[in-house]
Amino acid sequence: MPNYLLIRRLPDGVIKSHSMTFASGNKAARAAGVVLYDNAGVQMAVAQRFSALVAREPGEVWEHSESGYAFRVLVADFTANGVAITPGLRVITNNMEWATVDPAQFMDTSILMPGGRAFDRWYYVIHDGDSHPKDRFNGERLATVAPPVLR
Repeated sequence: MPNYLLIRRLPDGVIKSHSMTFASGNKAARAAGVVLYDNAGVQMAVAQRFSALVAREPGEVWEHSESGYAFRVLVADFTANGVAITPGLRVITNNMEWATVDPAQFMDTSILMPGGRAFDRWYYVIHDGDSHPKDRFNGERLATVAPPVLR
């Protein structure tokens, strides 16, 4: 049974993941309503209706125009050491280079990006010292801790 992520774009454009994975897409979508209620001052009834929309179409990006937030529920992928791959996650690649998982791809609606019909489960990473992503890795080729030789 898959785990789900709640991805959110804040009003200032920063893309983040909720701090935990969820057992179902519906639970992740409900968390979107809680975020709107707690952080954006949206009325509970409005937040609940919005989270029902998010639950209806996992993978779609849902914008809440009044608050400036956007949400997306995605099936979680994991690194080689079992950590969910999320926007901005610090990883070490199988090339033994530190990098950051590119956050922008999590809100990109292309069929080739996370949540897209043809997504191949390979993620863009930004290597330390670079400003743009250039390499892609799947979860088996990423870890969040260095091998013992590099520690």
